Amino acid sequence: MNHFEIYKKMDDDVQARYRSRLLTETLISLNEGSKRLSQLREITGSTPQAIIPKLRKLEADHLIETKGREYFLN
Repeated sequence: MNHFEIYKKMDDDVQARYRSRLLTETLISLNEGSKRLSQLREITGSTPQAIIPKLRKLEADHLIETKGREYFLN
């Protein structure tokens, strides 16, 4: 079972904690390895206007960082 399948099973509990499907899916996808913005957009089905503020929030919370054009978990 992959991370997204686990998330789907625990969706309510995870949503209660993070309150954002986009934040949660971004963290799950980065747990599998570094990603470029275009990859994160494809995985989450989001627009740049939606995902970029979420990425900035995760960076401000020191959960992710960028190196070059890729995002990584801290």
